[in-house]
Amino acid sequence: MSRKPRFYQQVNFFHIMVQGINRSYIFEDSKDKEYYIKFFKEKADEYELDILTFCVMDNHVHFVIHTESIDELSAFMHKINSKYATYYNKKYDRVGYVFRDRYKSQEIISESQLYKCINYVYNNPVKAKMTLTPKDYKFLDYKEEFYMDYKKDDEYFIDVDDENESDKSIIYNYINTNNLKIYDKVEDLKKLIIYLRRRNMSFRRIEKVIGINRNKLSKLLI
Repeated sequence: MSRKPRFYQQVNFFHIMVQGINRSYIFEDSKDKEYYIKFFKEKADEYELDILTFCVMDNHVHFVIHTESIDELSAFMHKINSKYATYYNKKYDRVGYVFRDRYKSQEIISESQLYKCINYVYNNPVKAKMTLTPKDYKFLDYKEEFYMDYKKDDEYFIDVDDENESDKSIIYNYINTNNLKIYDKVEDLKKLIIYLRRRNMSFRRIEKVIGINRNKLSKLLI
């Protein structure tokens, strides 16, 4: 039986997503998905990564990974995506990029967030109406002991249809880490704005993510 992950502040958990160029399908059939899964499982051991779960969809892949080294994680993702791109281009007689970006990552900063993220990954094929339950999807690493009742509004995670996942990740992680109530407490909203402005985030970008008028946001800093 797989053991549940124990969360420690000194180790690193990451939610990783890779997506097909132009959001196109990059896994045309079951054999493509099986090839990718087999290869990244082999390389995970080589790079000393622990893949807590994964889900391979038709045009994107989610991982939840534990690693002691960001460099090893980066090297691992580069290796598996480069190898798969070569395989895919040869098989389908094409040239050019296969993946939209190198990869997108989100650091998991609490045990609660870790379990919610795993269940967010589990929910991908259900949300896409490819299966009724996560455990029925063949290309997902489902473990019963990780399952919990996850509500999407509880937390933000990288989404395949979201162009602003980086901004959202920064904002919602800061809100959750500091237990801010930005829609109820003006002082909490002000703390968030000061933090984001120090990161050189524009009022336009902040407004787009949290839905508060930029004029109101700017007045908080006067």
